[in-house]
Amino acid sequence: MDILDPLPLTKSGNKYLLVIVDCFTKWVEAFPLRNMRARIVAETFVNQFISRYGVPSEVHTDQGRNFESRLFAEMMGLLRIKKTRTTALHLQSDGQIERQHQTITNYLAKINKIQRDWDKWIPLFLLAYKSSKHETTGVTPAEMYCARNLKLPLDLLQGSPPGLWEESPKSEGDFIKRLREKLEGIR
Repeated sequence: MDILDPLPLTKSGNKYLLVIVDCFTKWVEAFPLRNMRARIVAETFVNQFISRYGVPSEVHTDQGRNFESRLFAEMMGLLRIKKTRTTALHLQSDGQIERQHQTITNYLAKINKIQRDWDKWIPLFLLAYKSSKHETTGVTPAEMYCARNLKLPLDLLQGSPPGLWEESPKSEGDFIKRLREKLEGIR
């Protein structure tokens, strides 16, 4: 978890983006913020992330004041989340989130030159990202996280390629078997 900043101030008053990446599935969530104070970051994490996905077992952050605050530490303790952090001034210890920041920044630069409404484009970026094959896993983050690909508006308009919408797995074992076969096919 990290804050992408500074971004241009939007019409809605947002200037920051809380970015959360699941290191295994590459699933990304991003939430526009007006400020990056510990209280706002903690509220957004609980109300927007935990309320949808449940409590993670571990969270890795940089050493930003908002993540190192007493409030954030107490929240982590109450929720029994193990919190790890990067080595100071060593971006490589947080490489996955830093790469995600670059991807988001590149996307926003391409779709909007004025940048006064970047916060409204984040959900569409997330849809596109979660629906694209990841270079490392060879499958989409959606397939890793949901055991299926996401249907996109384009699929509804033009139809899907044959075999794209396979039947959902009948059991957890079926999902694991199918995922293992796909991941082994990448090698």
